[in-house]
Amino acid sequence: MGASIDRMIEEILDNFNHSVEGIRASVVATSDGLPIASAMREDTDLAMVAALGAAIMGSSKSAVTTLNLKGYDNTMINAAGGKIVVTSFSMACLIVVLEPTANTGLVLIALNDVKKKISQIIGE
Repeated sequence: MGASIDRMIEEILDNFNHSVEGIRASVVATSDGLPIASAMREDTDLAMVAALGAAIMGSSKSAVTTLNLKGYDNTMINAAGGKIVVTSFSMACLIVVLEPTANTGLVLIALNDVKKKISQIIGE
């Protein structure tokens, strides 16, 4: 993707991170796990988030296909120290890392809007 597209996506991610309390990081990565754009509030390993997010998406899509569930939407991982939400585009994924206190419902509502905006930019 071009530098201007990356900057537009980063602006969307930055606005998203500030729209709901408790978002630590949001990253758009290729399905191979390479970071495209990101917005992070604290020191987070961008390459690691991108790689893990792509792996989570790949495994989740595979599970959905294997179980004939059709229409993968997102994956959420809950842990004592926070949450991870991964959603997909055709050739990319959006990974969101949350604090344990983040309001998951508000995050998911805002995430749908972010996904639509990014889809328009990347032409999906």
